[in-house]
Amino acid sequence: MPRETATRQPRSGAAWRALAIDTCFARCAVALAERRETIDIVASDTQAMTRGHAALLTPMIEMALRRCAWRAADLDLVAVTIGPGSFTGVRIGVAMARGLAMALRVPVAGVATTDALFLGAAAADRADTGGALVVAIESGRGDYFMAVAGGSPFAGTAQTLAARLTDRRAILIGDGARRLAGALEALGVRAEIGASSPSIDPAVVAAHALEAGVESWAGRGPPRPLYLRGADVTLADGARTTADLES
Repeated sequence: MPRETATRQPRSGAAWRALAIDTCFARCAVALAERRETIDIVASDTQAMTRGHAALLTPMIEMALRRCAWRAADLDLVAVTIGPGSFTGVRIGVAMARGLAMALRVPVAGVATTDALFLGAAAADRADTGGALVVAIESGRGDYFMAVAGGSPFAGTAQTLAARLTDRRAILIGDGARRLAGALEALGVRAEIGASSPSIDPAVVAAHALEAGVESWAGRGPPRPLYLRGADVTLADGARTTADLES
């Protein structure tokens, strides 16, 4: 990661402008937002992909800036999803956000993917007080990255979640919702799939970052990738193991 430098002061009397980046899953997404009396999303783009995030991310940012007639120097904040998610995707997004922020001398807002999905949850899912709202993200290893509303993210199986629900009905959102719902029902746990989108909306991330205020992020320091476990590693002899990660 690049060395951090002191951030510049937000422009006095001007609108705050933010770029949001999400590369944690099988997609590459960016959004631009501006805060005056209200927060307006001025550009948003998402491309589905399983690899190649690093090659596509910079052109997507440049295109979004051109559509708004903004320069990179007009940004006051960069927001990025920090995981849990794909090891490579998380690293790409966080590295890009921190590199841009260092060059522009602006703060970086790090947002967990589970928090981003909660923020974008449908009103009907948030209003259902009879159940526990749960984010379920496919981990690629047969289990899930999960979080129960109000709690921290964790990795685990349907059994892991069932132990945390304490007989509450689960309202599942995220790309793992459908599979996890079936696994929970097989355990006798009440579960249903929520109405929310299974994907992160970068516009939601941008709006959340601006709502908190540029100054609030400046005091938090640069975000680090959020890993819930180590990365899969293939050794020279073909054996596979798990490597511990340091942010």
